[in-house]
Amino acid sequence: MSFFTKKYFFILTFALLSIQSYFYLDHISSDYKLINEYRYMDEITLLNGNEVSNKEYINNNLLFNPEVQEKFSSTSNIFFKDKKGIGLHFKNLMEPLIMEKYKQQSYSYILKDYNAHLPNISYNKHKNILFSDYLLLDYYKDLTSQYVTDDGSIETGFAEYPMFQAASIEKLKEKMDFIRFNIYEQNIQLFDRYYIHENSFILSPINEMKLGRDKGEIFSQYGFFSVMIVDKIMDVYGGFSINNYEKAKKTIDLIYYFIAIVFIFYFFKDNHLRLIFILFSGIAFFSIGHYSFIYAPNVTSFKHLLDLLIVLLFFKYSGTFKTIVLILIALLSILSLWISKDFGEFIFLATLGAFILPFGVTIIRTKRIDKRHLFFMCLILFTAILSLKFYPLMENPSIRYFFDGFYSFPFSSNILYFLVLIVVFLQWLFLFCFYQKLEEKKYLFSYIFLLFYTEFLFTYFIWSASIHALISYLFIYALPLMIIYNLFDFRYKNYFSLSIIFILTIGYSYSAYTFIQGKINYNDIFKTHKLYQWDNKRAGGILSTYSFADFQNSIDLIKKYNPETKFYMISKYDNILGIFSEKYSGFPFFELRSTIVTKYEYQKIKQIIEQNANLLFVDNDIDKDFLEEMNQMSYFDIEPYWRNESWKQRIPKLQTLKNLFNEVKDNYELVEKGTLISVYRKK
Repeated sequence: MSFFTKKYFFILTFALLSIQSYFYLDHISSDYKLINEYRYMDEITLLNGNEVSNKEYINNNLLFNPEVQEKFSSTSNIFFKDKKGIGLHFKNLMEPLIMEKYKQQSYSYILKDYNAHLPNISYNKHKNILFSDYLLLDYYKDLTSQYVTDDGSIETGFAEYPMFQAASIEKLKEKMDFIRFNIYEQNIQLFDRYYIHENSFILSPINEMKLGRDKGEIFSQYGFFSVMIVDKIMDVYGGFSINNYEKAKKTIDLIYYFIAIVFIFYFFKDNHLRLIFILFSGIAFFSIGHYSFIYAPNVTSFKHLLDLLIVLLFFKYSGTFKTIVLILIALLSILSLWISKDFGEFIFLATLGAFILPFGVTIIRTKRIDKRHLFFMCLILFTAILSLKFYPLMENPSIRYFFDGFYSFPFSSNILYFLVLIVVFLQWLFLFCFYQKLEEKKYLFSYIFLLFYTEFLFTYFIWSASIHALISYLFIYALPLMIIYNLFDFRYKNYFSLSIIFILTIGYSYSAYTFIQGKINYNDIFKTHKLYQWDNKRAGGILSTYSFADFQNSIDLIKKYNPETKFYMISKYDNILGIFSEKYSGFPFFELRSTIVTKYEYQKIKQIIEQNANLLFVDNDIDKDFLEEMNQMSYFDIEPYWRNESWKQRIPKLQTLKNLFNEVKDNYELVEKGTLISVYRKK
């Protein structure tokens, strides 16, 4: 007996479906909003009723200068209501309380809750060095010693220094407003890799297909059918553009979500289990965060679009030789290989495992080989090999770097690893203990498929060592345990189910709250900046905080000198200029700075330039002095983690492009200089 009547169960289910569907539909029906992720492209902040250039304001007001001594500072006059002392956080910088010293006494009853300051700099004035830099330099180890100053007092090696100061409290408030309005974008720019970088892995292959490039030369991190599905849905919305691309991604997510709901209603008859699954799927959705929801294509459901359908077909199959069901299972598993090669391989191997393991048990039980099953397994294995052999797009060169540790670090001391191992052990133990019961209840093949599939999915967690890699597929990870739970009836099962629902409801509410808060924080960026609508047809009218004019200048330059569809570019903007100008890169990769990982790629690109590139489009600031840039720090760069990540991720990549051009530039002469890029012709 369920605690929920059918009426109340369906009302609750409908409410949960409506909540999650709203975020998909809101994204589909709205113009996409893109923040400025390029560090060297200016934008305008709306500050005290004025339009302020970010570059000018930072240079004039917020560059770190230890020689400046002003009356009000971030150390003494700014307070946050933050018991944990988080203070500065690029996704959510809370509203501060800013006041003079003489007022602080009278506001002491309030300030007890505002005990956190904006984080300060650890600075050594004798050596003119930050503590974050000191940690990277061995020859400054003597800075931990004490210093005797001119007046005879003793000073430790590093002292706190205000992040910024002002001559008046009004100016201090203005600076704080500027920080709050820009902290999100400025820290994204330190990485210089987000929306355009991530989504060009789908947009660029579609662009190249439309331009007729040989499919064997097209590099896509995602599968052939993935990009084809996105392309076809974009056509429904009016054609290839960033705006329609975003609508296509969320349309796929919405379709998959409805598949999941239909699946659970067929798979379980217990309303408690149905509700548990729906809550798990909601937690998985909201826990990725609004930030990943609007930026990361890797959370889009097209990668594993067919997995739940295969689980359901295995449930229908139940070990009986139903030819049509077998054919559908085989077809969907092989189709998955072309939708996304990595996830497709997970799905296919799990499918094969779901046939092989019971096949082996049957042989042990009956001492007889079922020739039909053996023939069928060999047939789908042979078909899968052919599918992989004739896969149309070029091999993804990034895969080996994941295994080598270039893009991630596979192992670290993390208690979650042990939890994963426990879950894997329990899943196999349950299979061993309840094999016959799973068979009787017709869940055996579905359970074995999910057992293998979830273990393959755990490899993503091993790569990233992040709780988010687990939570993203939480509803799938939960299914094997839910199957086992469904096998048994016991006296207080309804109470136990209700307890699970109560706990999941708390998790659902919290994750939904943080998701909505992230959405609010992101949308606030578009209230505090001058906005531009990108009218270029490939942009599709998206809203952005920076102008399209510089891109348009580059597009005009490319089309003026390069009428062909293939072009050669050494630029941090190569991943988007090809799409906007309706050209494709003559290199194997549409983006150089993230794909030149070893000397092999570097020499290969250099050789292509020397042999084929009569025209070369190059960033105007390709020879930028990155050391000078890092030394000239604004408050955005001072937090040690972000500065160090900038060194490790952004600067080395741009330095590689700089080195590449310097090695070939003697063979070229400047033809014309544009706003962002210049045109060089081979001498």
